[in-house]
Amino acid sequence: MSTGCKNAEDDDIRLKRETVYQWCIETWVDGEIVEHHHQDRLSQYRADEIAKCVSAAGGSAALEEARTTGDVLVLVREVGCDANCMEDRSWAYAERVDGKLVFTGPFDNGKKIPALFREELANV
Repeated sequence: MSTGCKNAEDDDIRLKRETVYQWCIETWVDGEIVEHHHQDRLSQYRADEIAKCVSAAGGSAALEEARTTGDVLVLVREVGCDANCMEDRSWAYAERVDGKLVFTGPFDNGKKIPALFREELANV
């Protein structure tokens, strides 16, 4: 496993690899993402923006319906040394279960969701 990315300008320099997380509200229309609204913290979204994400009916069926046409809340995990050297990008979609937004699984690549983000979501 590499410990960094080569700088495109100098093959001898290795940049530090890091993992970055961002919240995103994706707007889907007819099965395609048409808009992304990224924030570092959930508190940077307005309450009404979060409230309209995923059907209040909850569960995976509601998430799949929202991903056809609607808004969904997702945590994005990116690993790399910069935007030009992205080694991995994965997504964890929040679902509304019993009226609360929760993660019902790990990131789509199987990586665990850090407790910090689970707690942040639980406090919405």
